[in-house]
Amino acid sequence: MSNTRFSVPGDRSFLRADLVYERPGLIGQGLFARTDIPQGVVIGCLTPGRPVALPIDASGQVDYGPWASAQTIDLMLTPDALYCLVKDFGERGPHGADLINHSCTPNCEVEARLLVRTARAIAAHEELFVDYLASQLTIYKEGIPCLCRPRCPTVI
Repeated sequence: MSNTRFSVPGDRSFLRADLVYERPGLIGQGLFARTDIPQGVVIGCLTPGRPVALPIDASGQVDYGPWASAQTIDLMLTPDALYCLVKDFGERGPHGADLINHSCTPNCEVEARLLVRTARAIAAHEELFVDYLASQLTIYKEGIPCLCRPRCPTVI
């Protein structure tokens, strides 16, 4: 058994606080490497959220209702609803592994839609990224342009 220590904030999320820290990133807050991190290291776990079926309106748009500003992990899209895990962080906002931003060229990957692991070696002070689409965190594209590089054609 590894003696790896995870921080366990009050919300029970898990993060390798010995390896990463929060600060402003590419978009809003982000997670950055404290030190060089080898490939294959578990960074933490995304907050799972509460299962919700969000209705799709007549124009094909998801009605997020009271969760319009919440993060989601998409599970399944049907003609009538987006089934997802809704993460309502309240006024504090996202924290821990949920701060990892999207990039089309990620340095981390998400396994089983929750566990975050380094996909390659990461240098100290480098921002951590996952590809929201490839990891299937997002299966319903909300029309948000990707900002990972100038003129990126990806829409999230």
